[in-house]
Amino acid sequence: MQVGSEEVLYSDAERLVDAARAAGVDATLDVGEGMLHDYQAVADAPEAVAATDRGAAFLRGAAGWS
Repeated sequence: MQVGSEEVLYSDAERLVDAARAAGVDATLDVGEGMLHDYQAVADAPEAVAATDRGAAFLRGAAGWS
């Protein structure tokens, strides 16, 4: 799960990841330091590009793609 460190729902994201882990799900909390809600939507921002790349790498790995 990706969340900005300044996101109003940050603690909710932490709880969701903790609950997923407790249920046996391989869950990761990816925190964008200093970022606000939906920071990934600012397509040309370096932080958004990096977050999108990390998300894509996770999905490729989960799907078994190189």
